Amino acid sequence: MKEAHIDINALTGFKIDATNNRPTSSIHFSGANGIPVGVYKSYLRQFADTYSIEAVDCRATLADQIPLSNFGFSDFADDLIKTIESKHRSSVIGMGHSFGAHITLIAAFKRPDLFSKLVLIEPASLTSPWLDLVYRHLPEKLVFKLIPMIARTAQRQKYWSDHQSFLERYSQHPTYKRFTSEAMRDYAAYGLRARENGDYELVFAREWEAHIFRRVEFIWKYLAKCNLPCLFLKAEHSSLYSNKVFHSNNEGLEENFTGLVLPNTYHLLPLEKPEICHQAISTWLNSKHYKS
Repeated sequence: MKEAHIDINALTGFKIDATNNRPTSSIHFSGANGIPVGVYKSYLRQFADTYSIEAVDCRATLADQIPLSNFGFSDFADDLIKTIESKHRSSVIGMGHSFGAHITLIAAFKRPDLFSKLVLIEPASLTSPWLDLVYRHLPEKLVFKLIPMIARTAQRQKYWSDHQSFLERYSQHPTYKRFTSEAMRDYAAYGLRARENGDYELVFAREWEAHIFRRVEFIWKYLAKCNLPCLFLKAEHSSLYSNKVFHSNNEGLEENFTGLVLPNTYHLLPLEKPEICHQAISTWLNSKHYKS
């Protein structure tokens, strides 16, 4: 297995070559809001026996960039399209988690020629078309009151003295405490960057992280128009949508769509249960019949 650092349009990431020497399909991976793609290395290495893998961070990881108020998921998808165009001459398997799954789907909606299949792991989404109409227009104070998590994100500790203090804090955090030990170490390693004064700052800016939560859309409006083979993995204990919402919104989708609920999993399942996640995806990718 050969790994390499990559840099595309000032965005950083990594590439893992497949372990076999035959021509392989490529997976392009996009990560969740607030989590740099390096944190997913241990999860993505599982696919390297069959696929070449590439993962690139989004612009929220660029130093000193302030989010524009009107910059939404469609704009992030345009960035992703440019990244894939710059590296690939043939279509890729688009894989993403949470925010990364959502922008991968929008990118495929805009440029289906760039993708052969889609794997969407717990894609970030509002729960209804009605919310999609009103959510982005709600005053910020009201959103912070209705969704305290966004307010907490905006106040997240930005500067750290060292990686160890970050690791100790987040290994006990309710959101991240189920990470595998390797994923947690990678979170500390890739979640911070050194500053000139000797301390560290968050790689994924908290301002962008809060902004992304404010710009989320209703994902099923894109799924209804998707003609690519598409796997949608939902965690049993998802914090985004209930099983009822998941199944009701999936009704009537085309034969190219497969929706699966993985038992005993939570929203961050690639980093908590990587083997279960990998097994479900590999089974689907190797199947000729995509509908479950």
